[in-house]
Amino acid sequence: SDQGIHLFSILVELEVDERRVDESVAFAAYLAKQIRMVDGSAQIVLRTVFVAPEGWEKTYRKAAFLAEGGILADPSFCDDEFWNHAELCLDRFIRKLRKLDTEETVIGIHLERGEWFYADGTGYDISEAAQTKFREWLKHRYRGDAISLRASWFDGNVDFTNVNVPEYREVKKAGKDFVRTDRKARRWVDYHLFLSDSTCERIASLAYVTKSSSEGHYLVGASYGYTFEWSHPASGHLSLGKL
Repeated sequence: SDQGIHLFSILVELEVDERRVDESVAFAAYLAKQIRMVDGSAQIVLRTVFVAPEGWEKTYRKAAFLAEGGILADPSFCDDEFWNHAELCLDRFIRKLRKLDTEETVIGIHLERGEWFYADGTGYDISEAAQTKFREWLKHRYRGDAISLRASWFDGNVDFTNVNVPEYREVKKAGKDFVRTDRKARRWVDYHLFLSDSTCERIASLAYVTKSSSEGHYLVGASYGYTFEWSHPASGHLSLGKL
């Protein structure tokens, strides 16, 4: 504050459960009030973390899958049911907060979900939701031409109805497999690009909700584009240009 900087970033969890939204609103409002007591000119960006409720895998079965270590992964970015509910909670969170934040101390939302990346070595999203979305993505990418798909994948039996998420494999550590590996690795290239596109689309959809719910008053951001920091091709961070 003494140096003329009044921007604060604070972490707030938003559980994807309509019954818990008020708790997040109250906590964010409390933090804003405490910060204003320290700095009357404070401007706050809420780093809003989407948290899956306990037992979510039973409610959102299409979003559930096991990571390579055999543990339950976070809900798939590809599952519309879970993330549509998250958007509903985000909408209510923002609208209620704006009514309480009469001094307009909060200026933006930083959308957060593990910085939107798939960690190296954790495997692929093999959820039912991802399987369905991958088939749709491939059909769009190859313009519905199964012959092109078969030629690219070196697989004469594959088509848009039976194609599956490719088997997970570790990336070679020679630094040459950032996106492409060899001429017969197109199925992995396609899946890596699909992961990034689906992640990008999810962030963009949530960003739209933020703008709409705040009536254009909130800034919106996300941690995305760690292209060289996390250079494994399954990071989900290869679509920065599209975002």
